[in-house]
Amino acid sequence: MYEIRRNNVVGNVIPQQRVRVGSVWTSAARAGVGLCAHPAMVCVSRDGLRREELPPTDAHIAQILAIKADEKGFLRIANIYSYY
Repeated sequence: MYEIRRNNVVGNVIPQQRVRVGSVWTSAARAGVGLCAHPAMVCVSRDGLRREELPPTDAHIAQILAIKADEKGFLRIANIYSYY
């Protein structure tokens, strides 16, 4: 289980159980740990003239779908953030 915090899209995926990230096990009980893997937040329109930003809520949905579809793949590419 994971908590997706809505305040940001960087380091906002908080593990709620023991999970394996690469070859390291981490625990939800360890305060200040967040995972980060999200889609590109800015894209260029088809005509190449406009930049469009992805709404943060869409990024949160993408994170949820990525975890549900391929949790191991998500953990493989996720960055680990420590907050102290």
